[in-house]
Amino acid sequence: MSGKTFWPALVFVVLLLGADAVDHPSPATDDSVPVGSGTTWVSKTLPSCSAAAQMLQYNTGTNAFACGTGSAAITTTVTTATGTITTTSATPVLATGMTVTPAAGTYLVFFTGAVYQGTTGAGLYVELSIYMDGTQLGESRIQDADSTTFQTPFTCVGVTTVNGAQTIEGRWLRTAGSGTASMLGTRTLTIVKIG
Repeated sequence: MSGKTFWPALVFVVLLLGADAVDHPSPATDDSVPVGSGTTWVSKTLPSCSAAAQMLQYNTGTNAFACGTGSAAITTTVTTATGTITTTSATPVLATGMTVTPAAGTYLVFFTGAVYQGTTGAGLYVELSIYMDGTQLGESRIQDADSTTFQTPFTCVGVTTVNGAQTIEGRWLRTAGSGTASMLGTRTLTIVKIG
């Protein structure tokens, strides 16, 4: 083998081994990671943070890992119902199956599905909204489905705080006329605990 081909390959191997030795402290210990201290790489062992509500924390001042506690994890609850339901009510009524009584906290709430209004005309709509303990979340109120031909998807969104005994519901009504409003297929009431 000529020196012309051998030396570049040798230099590459030396550089590769040298970089590896600098980038990764040796010897590697179980459950450890290299941490830059500002002047060198230091091997730091990760603690086992497996208890409930524990999380891994890192302190940039001391370059140390520790187990700590923090905010509770975000929890999501999805209530689902299927099958067509109907209403002729001009006042808000519970959409069958769309109720939940969650633990105390603040929740982001989604009420979704698809509706169909049996009669068209001026002012004929299906109105949908989210209620907390009998009170409408005003920001969640929508009017939908002024067509007798197509089902119309809807999504109501609101934020509410409950005390652990209060219910969250998806309600609906038809605004006027003599037609029947239908909610078709799958409907959901999803709550995401945010506080």
